[in-house]
Amino acid sequence: MNELIDPILSLELETVRTLHKLEPYTKDFIFGNDHRLARIRNQQVFKHPTGPLTLLSTMLRFGLDEEKRSKLFTSAFDLGSLKAISQDKLSLTYLAKKVRKEKNQLDDVATRKKEFQSITAAIKKITGRRIGDYRDKQNAIRVVYLIDKLMTHPRYAKDGRAERFLTFIKTPRDKFSFETRVAYPTADGETNSFLLNDLRCYLGIDIERDTLVRIDSLFYTLIERVNEARGRLDALAFHAENPNDIARNFRQFIDQVDSIDLSQFKDPQRTRLDQDLYVHLQKLEFMHFAGSLCEIYQLAAPPSPITPIRDHMVLALNQITDGRRTPRDVCRDNFWLEAFDHITSTCKEVFVDLIHRSLGWVPSESEYERSIALAGELLFRVKFFGSDVPVPRDEVRVSFRDITSSLCTVAQALRHRTIYRPSIFRSTKQTRSIITPLEQPLDITDLHPDKVLPEGYVQLWHHRREWVLAALDGAPDLAAQRFALRATIFEKAMFCMTFNDIEIIEAAFQTLEAHLSDVRPNLAALR
Repeated sequence: MNELIDPILSLELETVRTLHKLEPYTKDFIFGNDHRLARIRNQQVFKHPTGPLTLLSTMLRFGLDEEKRSKLFTSAFDLGSLKAISQDKLSLTYLAKKVRKEKNQLDDVATRKKEFQSITAAIKKITGRRIGDYRDKQNAIRVVYLIDKLMTHPRYAKDGRAERFLTFIKTPRDKFSFETRVAYPTADGETNSFLLNDLRCYLGIDIERDTLVRIDSLFYTLIERVNEARGRLDALAFHAENPNDIARNFRQFIDQVDSIDLSQFKDPQRTRLDQDLYVHLQKLEFMHFAGSLCEIYQLAAPPSPITPIRDHMVLALNQITDGRRTPRDVCRDNFWLEAFDHITSTCKEVFVDLIHRSLGWVPSESEYERSIALAGELLFRVKFFGSDVPVPRDEVRVSFRDITSSLCTVAQALRHRTIYRPSIFRSTKQTRSIITPLEQPLDITDLHPDKVLPEGYVQLWHHRREWVLAALDGAPDLAAQRFALRATIFEKAMFCMTFNDIEIIEAAFQTLEAHLSDVRPNLAALR
């Protein structure tokens, strides 16, 4: 792998030197709090099998030799230092004396034990262990020193970070955020994403590369593995012949998944704090994603009753195509998305009638025109994010069922407002309307943070439309049970994240996967 990474890293480092006039292997570049530096070091430079590598992670994982370590980590208290802390200085009280001197603060011997109280308390909440429980004392002391620098040192910490740093990385309990994931940060969440990435890189400095690969590999594939299990159970449930039996299958699956017992797993006593926190930061993204998605499943429920119109959709398709159509034809992708506005405008009476039959009211002229504009955008996003490869607008094909369901979804949302604001740490700028984000066309060529929509809006619209689609087909209970199963699977996966030891997390999740693969319909109940 090094023979592939080394030339890429060399090229990127030279770019930093020539284009940005910066020396990469310096404390200012690696730890500096300037947003420009953070953006440069957080750019993705390599697609590793265990996930994308940023410039900083590549530098510290593959380019850090002894000479660079000696220049970067001059103090024995630095994580990554080649020096050892002498036994007489291997304590938090001595570290308190040291950091107070570095910060030009008065040193009261009586209060030294309280210097890192907030850090040690947060670590205990995160790991379940006190600093003194770790066998590698030097490593634990160094981690505390690192966190303190990132929170309070003027060269490395932004104003106000001391108050939010430990809150940001705490284990989520009842407040979750899609934007904790670092893949496509929004403008409001970019600083948080950089902080999470940076801290993970710093903590990985002294962890064995094989261990890092093992940890990264698990968490990089975790969402995909959960989705594979969910997809298998979805397909299995749909083997039944009618919506009632399919919904019954989902209810049975929920009971079976809910009964999976993972209580036999226990965390062992652990050696290193840096590894525990590295694992925690990897878990953090998954837990926030899973918790946020479970919240979306509840919010996605249609806000007003929907009457099934499956047969009416067939009749309507017959009317606009002058032919005899079947329910299968309604589901075939026979229309170009680019023709969406033309079709819905020229066949206005047909679609207004379908909206009336399904939702129980006739949209006004302005409501229908706005529904057309928003429904076309919704349909593009559904198809774009549901595709294995990015697909441009002019290549998207849709079905008559797609067109009808998107119109009904948007028309209902315009009449019955859903209040939702994505959670982004220390930011309340986001609108509480789910309509406003749909008014901004998705530009797949520009993923600059200023243009990226918070994922919560995208997920809510996607799942709302899926629920409306099931209701139009006459199976609203099916959608409710389907989402409930997904939430139950994610909740079980989140339980596996309550452990901190990578071997235990792997074993618990593999046990969960094995039990999920054994879930089957109770055929006797269907007779």
